[in-house]
Amino acid sequence: MGGLARWLESLPADFVDRPFYVDLFQQMAGRVAELQQGDGLWRASLLDPETYPEAETSGSVFYVYALAWGINHGLLDRETYLPHVLKGWAALNRHVLPSGLVGAAQKTGDQPVATAPEDVGLYVSGTYILAGLEIADLNGQVQSLPEPEPARDRPEVVAATTPVPPAPLTVVGPEETRRREAEMRATAALSYDPADLGRPSTIEPLAPPPDDQQVPRAVARFAPDRLDDLLWENDRVAHRIYGPALEAREAPSGSGIDVWAKRVRYPFMDRQLKFPNYHTDRGEGLDYYDVGRGRGAGGLGIWYDNKLWTSRNFSTYDIERSGGDEARFSVTYRPWPVDVVRTVSETREFSLPIGSNFTRMTSTLSSNSDAPLIVGIGISKRSNDNGRGFVTRDAEHGRLMFWEPENPEHGSLGIAIAVDPARVEGFAEDADNYLILVRVTPGQPFTYYMGSAWDRGLDFHDRPSWEEFVARQSFDFR
Repeated sequence: MGGLARWLESLPADFVDRPFYVDLFQQMAGRVAELQQGDGLWRASLLDPETYPEAETSGSVFYVYALAWGINHGLLDRETYLPHVLKGWAALNRHVLPSGLVGAAQKTGDQPVATAPEDVGLYVSGTYILAGLEIADLNGQVQSLPEPEPARDRPEVVAATTPVPPAPLTVVGPEETRRREAEMRATAALSYDPADLGRPSTIEPLAPPPDDQQVPRAVARFAPDRLDDLLWENDRVAHRIYGPALEAREAPSGSGIDVWAKRVRYPFMDRQLKFPNYHTDRGEGLDYYDVGRGRGAGGLGIWYDNKLWTSRNFSTYDIERSGGDEARFSVTYRPWPVDVVRTVSETREFSLPIGSNFTRMTSTLSSNSDAPLIVGIGISKRSNDNGRGFVTRDAEHGRLMFWEPENPEHGSLGIAIAVDPARVEGFAEDADNYLILVRVTPGQPFTYYMGSAWDRGLDFHDRPSWEEFVARQSFDFR
């Protein structure tokens, strides 16, 4: 609503589709007015206000602004909408705090959260001022929207009617030199380096948890509070995969494996997820890895006709062990098509012991065909201004490794996949992934390992140390 108001205010009058957007604005206004709650505000969920019943100002302030703007610009009937505007404005005023900021603001993040009266955001107070300007104009004349621009003058008319100013005088001499030097000194005096002032960082580091919660352990947790994520970590690494709720909400999500950057020995994922923006490093680590459409760190698919055919999010789960020396769980994936030649489903077991950078995964693929499968186990590609990273392919030892290009803010992640060398069929890649290919028989389980490292964590600080560590590992594929 607010965006439409801002846009219509500057949209050229002769824009061909302008009537469509005016009509859209008027339709939205009618429905929004119907959804206003008894206290004058709107809820985070317009159609299910009981989901978040608390007062919420960051959306409400935009509705008040847009409805008042519509009245002031003659697009909304004053008698119909003025009561909604005044009721909403009065409600917003009740949430202005002594600091002058507007409270009950929804926090930034990827999903709504409950609001508290003291929650503020500059985006709310800024829009409150915007709405106030429209409220102040409600007793004035209806304001016109842009009209077509007049025809432009011909270049020769512009040239003939534009006066030519005299050339500016250049002042040279000791007095002017002294004046300029004084100006530069004054400018330098006003500048400062925030680091020199000792001001606190805008991101406060987390205080460590109590001593009894700092014990290293391997944990796994199903997180319905995070759209059915399944999280697992130990004293060295942290990962997650995505579940049914996220699949319903975000259609592109899939069965790739996420990597979290971790620098503490105790579990930290739940602590980090308490913040709406868990992509910010507060001293213990963060999630800055972007799985996207790729396989992330060790997700798999079926390689057929030079294309990777993948499942969606996991369907069911079973956590067997958590909180001790091993995290162990299993998940299932619903059947997915491989071109039009077959369908495949999967059951996968995960095991992460304490002290290891590697998760052991045992996959059993079922199919409506007994023909062997070529499975592509992948690592998502990554590139930025620092390059495309470093890929290491080692068929003899069944290894695929990728060291990501440095992220200027967060450093680099290293990913390694280890498979049974006897199964290796080669390597491939598509637009999103580097792949190691293995031959698998439907119905027969096969085991592979996925490991990760962060150069700003506790154990590995560069690519050579990580790859040397991977090379020394021995893996049991039985």
